[in-house]
Amino acid sequence: MQHFHSAGTLETLLCAYFNEVEMIATETGSNIYAVARKKKALDPERLRAALECELNFEYANGFQHNRHGPLLERIMTLNA
Repeated sequence: MQHFHSAGTLETLLCAYFNEVEMIATETGSNIYAVARKKKALDPERLRAALECELNFEYANGFQHNRHGPLLERIMTLNA
């Protein structure tokens, strides 16, 4: 689901997943940029559930590709 953020809400969101978050201002203020460093450890089951949803999302009429298994396992291995 797409969500639009203010600088404050984006910073709050990123701080849940990273230990260092730097917000970068733009001249026009029309864009929000952030640099996030030092990721926090994630619960593996929560990560797997989120990736399952993101990588095998449902299309119209309930269709799903169901070809995400190898990619999901590779990401989980790299995150371990």
